[in-house]
Amino acid sequence: MTTYVDGTLVKELQAPNLASASTVNLDTCGGNYVWITGTTTITAITLSQGAVRDVYFSGVLTLTQGTNLQLPGAANIITAVGDTARFRGESGGVVRCIGYSVAANPPGGAPVVLPPFIALTIV
Repeated sequence: MTTYVDGTLVKELQAPNLASASTVNLDTCGGNYVWITGTTTITAITLSQGAVRDVYFSGVLTLTQGTNLQLPGAANIITAVGDTARFRGESGGVVRCIGYSVAANPPGGAPVVLPPFIALTIV
């Protein structure tokens, strides 16, 4: 099966777990979705222009908004166990979070979920 997300061919594989670090390289993770372990703050992500990766967090860490890591609302995100994010590489080494979903409802409110993702599967 060949799968495209917004016109980009993706590897339909789960990558091995990837330890959190100040810079996380999603280009070399070996699949289109990956669990990030650990609690080290992430200030940058490496991802080729047009590439998309789904990331699951197994720990509490901070994603830091910056010039090269663009987050929803231009604000830092503190992850929780089971939170998910979708990242897309853009030109100039910029990586944009194009979707973020929390694993559990925050106190007194509904989950924060960005618009759904569209995927086209060609069989």
